[in-house]
Amino acid sequence: MYFGSYGESLKKHEDGKIEILDPKDPTRTYNYIIWEISFGDMGPYYVSKEFEKNIIPNDWVLEKKSFDDVYKPYIPAEDEVYPPVTYTKEHNEELSILRTDIDNIINEKIATWITGESDIDAEWDEYIQGLKKVGLDRAMEIYNEYWQQYKSMK
Repeated sequence: MYFGSYGESLKKHEDGKIEILDPKDPTRTYNYIIWEISFGDMGPYYVSKEFEKNIIPNDWVLEKKSFDDVYKPYIPAEDEVYPPVTYTKEHNEELSILRTDIDNIINEKIATWITGESDIDAEWDEYIQGLKKVGLDRAMEIYNEYWQQYKSMK
């Protein structure tokens, strides 16, 4: 779904390999295929490691991979990233209320710290206390509950 359809942007070989083709129109970039004639990131897709071994990339994909390789050392490990989870209605509503106040404090402080209007070191403890006062600890409890559930399913 990401790379388009067979015959247009993909070619299936008899050995099971799938070749990613260049756009038929040489004035078009591969972004045309991904964003105008396929689902791109909007479609449901999963590429297993086994399936990925059968892909024959074109120059565009190889170039993109070289860019990705530059960022690879900075990508956190999977167990360091909060996973996509679905909260109960009650927890979602509670987090929505908590995050409104928490995000307001964060955004206000980030703005003053970046512009140099205030001193992050001098204000840090007060900042943390302000976040706790509006429910940071409760929000973290909820996030941690779902994090633990996610980890237990792996």
